[in-house]
Order: sequence, then C-alpha cells, then structure tokens
Amino acid sequence: MFVINQVKSAARQLRPCSESSLKNDPIRIFRAFRFAADSWDLHTETVQQLDSQTWEDALSVMPIERFNRELQKALARQQPESFLL
Repeated sequence: MFVINQVKSAARQLRPCSESSLKNDPIRIFRAFRFAADSWDLHTETVQQLDSQTWEDALSVMPIERFNRELQKALARQQPESFLL
C-alpha cells in the first residue's frame, strides 16, 4: 500500500506505507510505475525500495491476473506508452 494523504496528494508524491511495502506485495511495483506514468513523483523511499533488490523471483510467482489488472488500467490511459517506457 502507498501513503497518499492530502499533503502528498497535492504534491502528487507516492510514498510506501512501510519499509517492506513492495516486498510484501510486488504488484505495487507496477502500480507505482502506473502512478509515475500519470506524472506522480516517486518518493525517495519508494525508489530505495525499488533499488533494494532484484525482483525476478517475486514477480515470477505473482498471479498473472493481478498483473493483468494493472496492465489493463495502464493501457486504458490516453497515452499508455508512458507506462511502457
């Protein structure tokens, strides 16, 4: 889960709610990228979590349905290529 309170929402900054947020649920990686494609800034803590490990193992066991939902949301945008870049 990401913390998006009023102050952060006004600044459009995405920050993880805990130190293990991405590790506990790797689908949040794609969600973070989707928000970033919508011009949200990734907080330093988010970037640190993303850079803290390789994600191949965690992503390889993620249910394809969950990834598919995030991908569909990203592709439904007016400019879906910003998610893919």
